[in-house]
Amino acid sequence: MKQKPVFIFRIFPMKAITIALMITLAGFVAAGWHIWKSYTGYKDALTRDFQFQFLISSLNSGPAMTSIVRNAATTGNLEDEGEYLHLAKDVDNAIKEIKRLAPDSEILEIAKKIAASNSRLIAMEKRALDLVRAGRKEQAKELVYGQEYREHIERFDDGNHSLSQSLKSKVEKEVLSMRRRTFFAFSIVVGSVPVLIFVWIVVLSIVRRRLIERSHQESVNSVIAALEQKLSALSTPADVEMEVLNAADELLGWDASYVVLYDRETDQFHSLLNFDVIEGRRCRIPPPGVKSGKAYFLRLVLSEGPKLVLRKTPEDDARYKIIPFGNETRLSRSLLFTPIRKGENTIGVISIQSYSRDAYDESDLRLFQMLAERCSGALYRAMAETSLLESEEKFRLLTEQIANSVIIYDRDFTIDYVNREFEKLTGYDRGELIGKRRRALIPEDRNPGAFENIPPLLESGSVYSGVLIKQKKNGEFYHDETTITPLRDSAGVITHYVETGKDITERIHAEENLRKAHDELEKRVEERTKELSLSNNLLRQENIERKRAEQELARSEAIYREAIENASGVPYRFLYNQGRYDFVGKEILTLLGYSPEEFSFNMLEHCVKEIIILDPDAPMDHLQYVQAFKRGELDQYRADLRVITKNGEQKWVSDCSVPIRDDKTGRVIGSLGILQDITQRKRVEEEARMQRERLIQADKMVSLGIMVSGVAHEINNPNNFIMLNTPILLESWQSIEPILKQYYDYNGDFVVGGLNYSEMRDHIPVLFSGVVEGAKRIKNIVQELRDFARQYPAEMKETVNINNIVNSALTLLSNMIKKTTDYFHVEYGSDLPPIKGNFQRIEQALINLIQNSCQALPSRDKAIHVSTSYDKKQDSIVIQVKDEGVGIPPETMKHIMDPFFTTKRNTGGTGLGLSISSNIVNEHDGKLIINSDKDKGTVVSVILPLNIQTDSVDN
Repeated sequence: MKQKPVFIFRIFPMKAITIALMITLAGFVAAGWHIWKSYTGYKDALTRDFQFQFLISSLNSGPAMTSIVRNAATTGNLEDEGEYLHLAKDVDNAIKEIKRLAPDSEILEIAKKIAASNSRLIAMEKRALDLVRAGRKEQAKELVYGQEYREHIERFDDGNHSLSQSLKSKVEKEVLSMRRRTFFAFSIVVGSVPVLIFVWIVVLSIVRRRLIERSHQESVNSVIAALEQKLSALSTPADVEMEVLNAADELLGWDASYVVLYDRETDQFHSLLNFDVIEGRRCRIPPPGVKSGKAYFLRLVLSEGPKLVLRKTPEDDARYKIIPFGNETRLSRSLLFTPIRKGENTIGVISIQSYSRDAYDESDLRLFQMLAERCSGALYRAMAETSLLESEEKFRLLTEQIANSVIIYDRDFTIDYVNREFEKLTGYDRGELIGKRRRALIPEDRNPGAFENIPPLLESGSVYSGVLIKQKKNGEFYHDETTITPLRDSAGVITHYVETGKDITERIHAEENLRKAHDELEKRVEERTKELSLSNNLLRQENIERKRAEQELARSEAIYREAIENASGVPYRFLYNQGRYDFVGKEILTLLGYSPEEFSFNMLEHCVKEIIILDPDAPMDHLQYVQAFKRGELDQYRADLRVITKNGEQKWVSDCSVPIRDDKTGRVIGSLGILQDITQRKRVEEEARMQRERLIQADKMVSLGIMVSGVAHEINNPNNFIMLNTPILLESWQSIEPILKQYYDYNGDFVVGGLNYSEMRDHIPVLFSGVVEGAKRIKNIVQELRDFARQYPAEMKETVNINNIVNSALTLLSNMIKKTTDYFHVEYGSDLPPIKGNFQRIEQALINLIQNSCQALPSRDKAIHVSTSYDKKQDSIVIQVKDEGVGIPPETMKHIMDPFFTTKRNTGGTGLGLSISSNIVNEHDGKLIINSDKDKGTVVSVILPLNIQTDSVDN
């Protein structure tokens, strides 16, 4: 494996060289200065010794002077007086020079005594010379041979001798000192050379190690930078991990490796990549068979973190329960394991192995862990993208398998997608329609006003529902019951339109046939009425023919009654002037539970609960509609009635009738019609409408899931930069802080970031910790969002803590709660036993309930209270959400559990919250109890048993 240098001193190489050069230069300067001072001192001492010797030799001129004076006193000859004066002057100058150059007070004192004696002698000798000049030789002789003169000469000689000895002793000591000093300086220079050599060896070693380490770090940074650049472009988990293994091979080297993914829900490991060296070639091999319950060492890595395994003895082989891998005849001797984590979630485990002993160390393990951390985000993103593709495939399969046709248009009504049912219905291939405009399918001449009225309606955000006439590929026209829904992006901008349709041509034809039958029946009744009128007139005129006419009329009515009785539905005839039904078919008993004899208009009004008028041109008010029909302004009456039968059953009835007019006045005197049971048709239409609603809501939920995953990913990217870089910045601060402290100690306080260093140095670590803590909070919130949006399998095998679920749900809803109420309270039950269930599913149900409570509050001064407790009597956990909202009206309470039923459709409600929550609670064998009073508030209780039944778990 690649060896890396040990980092000894935290010092920059150029600084180390500079310091060593300064130490060396200072040593040589100090030694040179000392040698120079010793040499100059020695030289000065020798010069002073020469000077003193010269001066002492000048003082030794005293006997010569005495000889000249005595010779003059004896002979009277003054020829040598000039030489005497010259010698006297030299002696006097020598004494003055000695006094000036005297090295200490002792020599100065002797010089002063010599000067005093010399002054006395010169005075006496000059007097003697003056006596000789005056011819008084005897007196001069007595003076120079006298006792006083001899005493002064002895004093001068003694002083001269003492001075000579003292100067000689002083000079010898000074010269000896200079010699010792010079020797000491040379000794220092010679002795410092090995020290300087050692210092330079240490400095060069530090520089070399530092340069090697820097080169290695640059290599690591280069590999990591290249890895991060490659990871950003990869989209599959296998590609991501392949690049990580390549980077690990480049930095650490390996003989075998594998990557396994961990599914927390199923507690299973799934092999992703496996490599080994076989016959000298690295190749991909089958997975080693990682099974739940047997992957002891992998679970140890998940719980305890990265592991370095160095197997040297057979005992080590038995001690580490590692799955046999690759060539089982040769076990890996050096192994690195590290978990791959994304936040609090463990994604998998990655391992590299070598067949050599001691191939890795702890620094290699840290580097390998860093590589795993760098790849976790990309791996998580790739897994999310793979999951998203699977989700999109499921959505595609859903649209392909539904019974209705589906078309998706872009903003300009260009076709982006059609499903298989549409191809089957129209005969078009998908490729023939993609990219074409909607006009290619809808003939404008058969749908007047459609292209002018529908787009503005959709652009306003409304949903279009109606029947359009479309054309198939073979030219055949068909009636399509169409619903077009606008789709919006996260910003609320319409991006696409989804059109669902159903071929109702047969139903339209059936209604037309029924209308034609009604028209034919009306025509026959009118003709028969005319015949009856003519017969009556004839009977009035001819009494003889009356009986025959009556018999004919009775026979005709019998035939008519038989025809009506055999018609589909319940025929009836109602006379306005009598206010009663003079004829009702016997099927009325089956339809409404009343016999023809007991059926009346008042009874029908009592049965009818809702009226839907089908004629679009008629007044929508039923009373105005009936009055217009009675006045003869309408040719027919068509309405769907929701009725309650005699036994309390709810049915839908189609009422289709035509007016009966008076032959003379043309005034409407009654109506002739048919009541048909259309309950099944209404149920089918309602199911179709609910199917469309479910499709729309499913599309919204898919879009919401995509948006949540995308937003979480976009937040995580910059947040990862914060979490990765802040510890590096903190470590950098801790590294330079001693240097700043040293600068502060020497130079005093200075400004950092607008504040004094003495104040900032204690706050900066706290600021870094605050940044890290904030980033972790962002990470936790994003993770909760992604966990909530992720599709988990509905298994209830987890051991979950209810208080943890409540806390997680409140984290996701914290912002909504803060904006909704100032009085939110949560009470966690103590020592709650855990239950078996699904964490994410219970959390989803609880989020729906708390959201409903927030939306029910009319103002911020209303409170919400959430509590958890244990009910010993029922052996269950109870979660209660209580609010002081507007409450639920009694007429709404019976529908609140219905899917897609909502009173907040205009504000974005889907009607799925309570339905989903109820299903989740039922999956956990629990109960969802709702008690509400209008304008007083609502209390929702979720009761979850501690032990879920086995069959529920299997389901």
